[in-house]
Order: sequence, then structure tokens, then C-alpha cells
Amino acid sequence: MKTWSRSKIINENDINKTFEVYNGIKFIKIYITMPMMGFKLGEFSWSKKTPKHKKKINKKHSK
Repeated sequence: MKTWSRSKIINENDINKTFEVYNGIKFIKIYITMPMMGFKLGEFSWSKKTPKHKKKINKKHSK
């Protein structure tokens, strides 16, 4: 089931179903299980990338 609603709270009627949640770029498939009950769909579909920081270069030993 496709949905754009990331704020929908998962209840017992949604258990053992697959949702496709829109994260702003694409749809992410989420299979709903018992421990997910009470959470929102958006908590399982990241909307931002995790930052990857570059390693600092030591200026004294860069040559």
C-alpha cells in the first residue's frame, strides 16, 4: 500500500502488511511487525542522508 503520510500511527490492523512510505525522493518498502505498533511510519523511512565527514589532512606532513 503506497502512502505519503509519514505521520500515520501503526495499529493492530496494519500488522503483517507492507507499506511503501514516501521519503521525499522515493518510496521505501516497510514490512510491519508487532514491535512496530504505536510508532509512526516515518520513523522507519529516513528522509535525510547521514553526513559523511572527510578526514582532516595534517598540513605539516602533507607532502
